[in-house]
Amino acid sequence: MNSNFSKSSAILPVPLLTVCHLLFTTGALAQVQKLPEPQELLVIAEEGTLMIGDDPSSKVPQGTVLTTTHQRGPWNYIPSLKGWMHDSELVSYSEAIESCTETLQENPSAQLHHLRGIAFIGQKDFLRAVRDLETAYDLGESSISLHFNMALCYRNLEQFPAAIRQLTLILDNFPDEGRPYQERGDLFLEQGDYQAALRDFDKALELAPRSPELRNARGVALRLLGRYEDAIASYSKAIEDDPKFAEAYLNRGYARKSLNQDQGALGDYDQAIKLDPTNDAKNELSWLLATSPQESVRNPERALALANDVSKATNNQNGEYLDTLAAALAVNGKFEAAVEAAALAETLLAGNPGVKQVRERRRRYEKKQTFIETPEERIESVRTFVEENEQSEEESNSES
Repeated sequence: MNSNFSKSSAILPVPLLTVCHLLFTTGALAQVQKLPEPQELLVIAEEGTLMIGDDPSSKVPQGTVLTTTHQRGPWNYIPSLKGWMHDSELVSYSEAIESCTETLQENPSAQLHHLRGIAFIGQKDFLRAVRDLETAYDLGESSISLHFNMALCYRNLEQFPAAIRQLTLILDNFPDEGRPYQERGDLFLEQGDYQAALRDFDKALELAPRSPELRNARGVALRLLGRYEDAIASYSKAIEDDPKFAEAYLNRGYARKSLNQDQGALGDYDQAIKLDPTNDAKNELSWLLATSPQESVRNPERALALANDVSKATNNQNGEYLDTLAAALAVNGKFEAAVEAAALAETLLAGNPGVKQVRERRRRYEKKQTFIETPEERIESVRTFVEENEQSEEESNSES
């Protein structure tokens, strides 16, 4: 095993590209042009120079991925850094791959394999990327960025235990790095190990206590552990830190509904949709409006409008959305259409632990009965979700 673990690792410059440090005023006479769409570029220089005004501001490490939105002559504006970088220091992913490949034929090096691996990640070619990153490791590189990039590749290749091992390796050497805890917590969450996820999110929050994203992730782990009040508190803290955090409102709505606080859930879902009208948010609100045991919350007409919207947006290919559509149709007295929607949902959800409940609801619609969700059924819904995740974890572990 490579024991030369370093916190940072300089990536050698690609010899084929000559890095020119020109004054920012070189492009002063050119007009600023907005690109048709933002473009991702890779820093190819050993250290890129960020210009603010006419003055060098800071150095940007090689291998950094930057997004540019405007150009002025040979200069590229980087909004995340609020500065400009020269063409000679930035390349596209394909240009980086071509240049590294040519250089590696004559001069194999860990740094260039790492750089090419980053370029493959940019192209979402995670298999080639991880091969380059593993080669870089075999050639002697062991840095936070290398292991983090390897974890990213393994995660996208659905090799979750391998991804967790890479993040654990970072934390074994640098326990004060917060982001690996967050990423590993996300992986534990996906694997159904909610207690391990919560431990990692708590540790990450010790290092970054004002992170709304971490508060939200922690809330998800708490909710899936059945600790709904604690989950609501965590989501509320995330919203306090970022009042426009739509996902935190949506998740708080889930938790409130689990405690039968349907009015509170209704307010959260509405706010989530105002901030970010995703299909998931609309679906959750539609389900609540169609199936809430609280008559003051139910709104059959709006439930059906939302359900139709998301089902059409997904070409009637999402089983969960069709299950909601069936419930909304039934509460509006359209039982024949509800049966058809529920039957299609059953087909699309075949093999899913929740399909049993979908089938039972379809049988209610056949008898011209609506479906009103009881507190016990809500608990069963959460249990089914947990079982589904545990099943996925067992399958992943058996494959690995």
